[in-house]
Amino acid sequence: MYYEPPTACVMKQTRTSSRKQQHVALTISKDVTFRVKNARFERWDFSHNALPELNFADVDCTTSFLGKPLSFPLLVTGMTGGYRDAERINRGLAEACARHGLAMGVGSQRQAMEQRDHHSSYSVVRKAAPQIPIIGNIGAAEVAGLKDVSRIRKLVDLVRADAFAVHLNPLQELLQPEGTPNFAGVLDGIALLVRSLGVPVMVKEIGAGLSAAVVRRLLDVGSRSSMSRSRRDQLGGG
Repeated sequence: MYYEPPTACVMKQTRTSSRKQQHVALTISKDVTFRVKNARFERWDFSHNALPELNFADVDCTTSFLGKPLSFPLLVTGMTGGYRDAERINRGLAEACARHGLAMGVGSQRQAMEQRDHHSSYSVVRKAAPQIPIIGNIGAAEVAGLKDVSRIRKLVDLVRADAFAVHLNPLQELLQPEGTPNFAGVLDGIALLVRSLGVPVMVKEIGAGLSAAVVRRLLDVGSRSSMSRSRRDQLGGG
């Protein structure tokens, strides 16, 4: 059974669904790009190889990810979920990924953690694409202060995820009027997931990027947590 929220949480839960729907509407109807900054990709060019000594038909982009084959190393990730029309959107994305052999991640599953409504907006992804890698998703604020992984494991089960992503979004949570800018303990929460969740754990940032210093801290936590799990298994006899 999924988490049954207390009555006092109903208003907050309604805001979560509404916000997910607003994100899609704003992206379609408003200019949400950076006004001054950009990714600066235009400053870089690939070196042109005028003598490839290779036939185009011989180029093979196939690979494997999370133990499943991909036609191309591309991941469609973290779009939406948690309200009625999200089921249609996620079904379409999943069908496209299945057709082209791509991996897919669902949008934040916070709404599914808070209430039972609209679980199908997430689970439809696996139904529409049973063979591709699927990645679950939750925000860092929900990971901070975790004591066990039972609620997160239910989110993994909901989409039958091959891996699970934690998205870091401190700036977004700070700027949203109803945001939850509580990030003390996120690193410990990630370490707990790595040790105990049972599927690979990924960490991503939603728009401002990951600095080298943050990546090093995450790698350190991942390495230490993996070693702790290996040592536990060794002491437990397997």
